[in-house]
Parts: sequence; C-alpha cells; structure tokens
Amino acid sequence: MYSDIEQSLLSEILDDIEEKHGKLTGRSSRDFVTRLSTNFSVLRDLFMSLYDQRNDREKRFHQLILSLYSKYRKRPRCLRLQDKTREKDHQWILDQKWVGMTLYLEHFAKDLSGFRKHINYLEELGVNLVHLMPLLKSPPGESDGGYAVSDYRKVNPDFGKMSDIRALAKNFRKRDMILTLDLVLNHTSRHHKWAKKALKGNKKYQDYYYMFNDRLIPDQFEAHMPEVFPTSSPGNFTYQKEIEQWVMTVFHHYQWDLNYRNPKVLIEMVGILLYLANQGVD
Repeated sequence: MYSDIEQSLLSEILDDIEEKHGKLTGRSSRDFVTRLSTNFSVLRDLFMSLYDQRNDREKRFHQLILSLYSKYRKRPRCLRLQDKTREKDHQWILDQKWVGMTLYLEHFAKDLSGFRKHINYLEELGVNLVHLMPLLKSPPGESDGGYAVSDYRKVNPDFGKMSDIRALAKNFRKRDMILTLDLVLNHTSRHHKWAKKALKGNKKYQDYYYMFNDRLIPDQFEAHMPEVFPTSSPGNFTYQKEIEQWVMTVFHHYQWDLNYRNPKVLIEMVGILLYLANQGVD
C-alpha cells in the first residue's frame, strides 16, 4: 500500500504524463499504469536510497518515470505482447531450456548480415540464447574492442546498422531464441557527445563524469586503486588541458568513467537500455 505522500506523487506524475502525451486510455496505457502503480513504492524507495544526499531527488525521480513512459509509448506492439507473456512467469529466463553462447561478431561471421546466415547452424547446435559482445559505435583506434562507446544508438558501421539488429531480433523471436547485447555502462568514449560537450566547458555534461580541478582527490584514489593497464595506460585519471580538469579514466585514457552519483546519468542510461530493448534486444 502507498503512503499518502506516494499516492499524491503518483497522481502528480500520471497527470504530468497525460499533459505531455494525452489521456492514458487504451489497453497498453492501462498496462503501463498498472505496472507503475504496482512497483511505484519499490522504485521510489530504491531511487531515494541511491540519491538520499541530493535535494533534487524527487524531481529526478519524476523525470525517470516520465522517461520510462516515453520509451514505453515507442515499444512495438509485438514486444508488448511478448512482455505480457513473460509477465505470467517472472522466472522465464531461468528455464533450463536456454542454452547460451557468447561471441564476438567479427570473429564468428564478420558482420550482422553474415551472422544471419549462421542462425540455422546455431539451432543445430542447440543454441537458443546468443550474447553478442560490444558492437555499438566506437572510434577506430580507440575502441577497446567495442568497450569505448561513442554512440549507444548506432551500430559500428563495420557490422551494419540498427535496422540489422531489429531484423535479427525479429528472426530470433520467430525461432523462440533470445538475442542479448553487451551494454557498456561504466564509461563512454571521449568521443561521445557528452564528453565533447564537457570538453567545451558545459557544466551539465562535466557532471556526467568524475572531474577534478586539481590532484588532491585523484591522488587519494590512486593511493588505493589498482591500475587496470599499468603499462599502456598508467594511472586512473587523465588531464584534460582544454578545461584544466582531471577526469577519471580507470581503463584507458580515452574511456571516461560515468558518474552515477548524478541521477541524470542513471536516467540517461536507463533510456539507452530501453531504446535497445525497443529494437527487440532481450
């Protein structure tokens, strides 16, 4: 059961959704409202516990729910029907029928077009869950095997396009197979639009990363943090002379660590996750 405060907040958020998107009518809208109402207390408690030191936490939680609805509106009907089926058994992913394989696309089939030609082979092996390693857009020469993402909404051009992902996911669904992608959550490429804006002095996007004016806090980190690549990329911070700031770069100097102490980062990444889910990725 909600508290009076939660009931008031939920009503306020639903009113805001209707103001922005129109009346919440129809089966799909009712499904969203039902899910939100059922999980509202848990979602809010978790969010508030993460950001209990921030004065804007209620505002950001409100923004998170609005983002969830905006992504839900864009979810294809076939995927909504799949959601309904899976809702009947929340343990569906634990079924013993799933046999998984993890692979790098470029070593298995070169690109997404070539991969589609091997689906029958995977089925013959009994594989029905495929986990593709990072294939989103990353800069040549600074990709770290796809782990330095410069655009979460685009596929590496060497592999194909997002439309190829949608087609592959559709093919998988017809065969009762699961398609999963490796999603890099902890850092972006320095060539990501957020990092580029941060380098131009945009404070909003500088707060998306861990940035420091001097070495005081970085040196405190360095006293206790191991180095991932001590030879090729020593240290955990990289100086950015354009803005005279030290940015946390735990892996390589071109991979900027995201600051999840900022709720805006969480909201952005949830939006990216749901964008990919709306392409049919499981």
